[in-house]
Amino acid sequence: MSQISKEELNLSLASIADGKGSSGRIDDFFRLYRQYLEQHYQVLPVPGKVLFVVGTGRNGSTSFAQALRRLPASLITHERPPLVYWQKAQASLAFHIRFIEMSRQYFSVVGDVSHWWLPHLHTLRLRFGHIYVINLHRDSKATVDSFIKVKSRSGKSFNHWLAHDGRLWSHDPWDPCYPDIPLPGNLPAPAETGYQEAASHYGISRYVQDYHNRAQAYVAKHHGLNLELSGLFTEAGRQKLQQFLGVPVCWEQVHYNKQTTYDSARMEVFY
Repeated sequence: MSQISKEELNLSLASIADGKGSSGRIDDFFRLYRQYLEQHYQVLPVPGKVLFVVGTGRNGSTSFAQALRRLPASLITHERPPLVYWQKAQASLAFHIRFIEMSRQYFSVVGDVSHWWLPHLHTLRLRFGHIYVINLHRDSKATVDSFIKVKSRSGKSFNHWLAHDGRLWSHDPWDPCYPDIPLPGNLPAPAETGYQEAASHYGISRYVQDYHNRAQAYVAKHHGLNLELSGLFTEAGRQKLQQFLGVPVCWEQVHYNKQTTYDSARMEVFY
């Protein structure tokens, strides 16, 4: 049997990244992945821990995911394909559940960092029993400002939070990965000056605030962990994380996706 490489696995996963891969391609990926695991790792006596890091996005998630990759015997990813929609996500959730079940036979911690897990945590908790959930929180204004900047770069504007016809904003495969935010009646009309800016700012601001409230409520109810981005790479932050996960944490401050999404786009699942 030929050795399966990380590059081969990443290419196979990329072929189904949009969530619309055929059952044949999905089965091909899991066949390769099983072979890869059996070739390179030993089965653990106890399945590994399941970790989900949630947060709005533009909240240090790429940096946190990269830092978490230093956890011993772990498999940590950032926005692991395929895309998970805010609603109607059954097919992609089934893929990720299958991926996690297979992975935790070989890794002590299997985790992913992405905003899109928040509406599905109940389903995931029912499936896996105990899951570790961390809410990575960034100041609301800084988060909104970062979203506005990155979603309007290079003359191409996106609005993931509003159903639109594609004239004022570009359609994007990630649109269904966010909730639709109803607009209030006091905004300018779509044909009026200022509508595009006002609608974008309102949708992002409302999304960030609603997300923060929902994530913090989940963490409080289910004994998760809130971490502030401002204190993440401190000794106190390291100790909180280590106590929560129950594994050694070796911290190294990193800063990715500064005013871009370039680094997350280059962050391979298998590394």
